[in-house]
Amino acid sequence: MALICHEFRGNRYSSPLLSFCAMLSVKPYTKTWKEPGNYNSCLSGVIWVVQLIIFHASACLEKAELGDTLERIEQYCGQFLKQDTETPMGEILGWRLLLFTVSKEVVGPHQTQWDVDEKVLTYWDVDLHMDHVPRLLLSDF
Repeated sequence: MALICHEFRGNRYSSPLLSFCAMLSVKPYTKTWKEPGNYNSCLSGVIWVVQLIIFHASACLEKAELGDTLERIEQYCGQFLKQDTETPMGEILGWRLLLFTVSKEVVGPHQTQWDVDEKVLTYWDVDLHMDHVPRLLLSDF
């Protein structure tokens, strides 16, 4: 609950949860960004797990006779699960909304990639060797 229930007051990446979500945005093998729809699915999973954690914590507190589950859930959600709050979940909910908008726009699914030696840039089936760049710049295309 400590990861969920804290305010970062402007320094987003002081939150381990936000740092973890930022890491989720990168494909580990290619070191490229995930597509908006795929990253959005990751964030949806994080949101779902956080909701389960809040439910579990609230139920445990009721079991210990420290309040009503539904009242506690409303309290946690009102304080930490709103887009307009400077909390990790407020930020994640904002990112998710932005990704819904971006994924509707035209975003090409293909990205350029470097070879292992970083001497050839490939886009689809077109290779650009770095030693060809000076000739390309001098040409009229």
